[in-house]
Amino acid sequence: MRYPYTREETRIVEKFARDIDVSIYAFRDGQFDEEECRLQQKYGKYGELANYHYLKSKGINATYPDFTIYAAKDKTFDPDMSVKLIQQNTLGYMIHSKSQLNTKTIEFGGKYPQSWSFQMADNHIFKTYGPQDLVMFNLVTMMRRYVDVQAVISVQDLHKYNLFSLPQNEYLHATKRVILYDDLVKHFTNLFQK
Repeated sequence: MRYPYTREETRIVEKFARDIDVSIYAFRDGQFDEEECRLQQKYGKYGELANYHYLKSKGINATYPDFTIYAAKDKTFDPDMSVKLIQQNTLGYMIHSKSQLNTKTIEFGGKYPQSWSFQMADNHIFKTYGPQDLVMFNLVTMMRRYVDVQAVISVQDLHKYNLFSLPQNEYLHATKRVILYDDLVKHFTNLFQK
């Protein structure tokens, strides 16, 4: 599903990326380039907005993306949004939004494999996940101002098929794992499980 983001959403995302303290990501993520970190914050938020609109288009009541800027001590790996099951008045799904720049576009020359990275410190992905934990995989095309929601896969299935692999950059091996788009296609005939 392709979601073009609006001017108002661009304004909100740009303000968020401009105002956030990116120094915490140098320590947590090993990202020392401030401009790159702000860019990553942008496409992360664009992906969350696309996920929200995707779920809404399916009649699913998800929480709106959080644009609150938290102090470093208050940052968590909590899911990006949740879905409440109205009939049972219980929490239905925890949505983990993963967004990456579309590397198949002309600005990248299509030379990198499409993948999404995960912090090993994220317990919701690597330790305490359950059947309610879903990952929504997004590709962001900044120059054309849209997001493609590529897949919705349960965290349990990502582990079941052992899809977490080492990143190409060796210095990230201790802290990150990646999911390759090609691996998703190999293991799932339906990339939209929920």
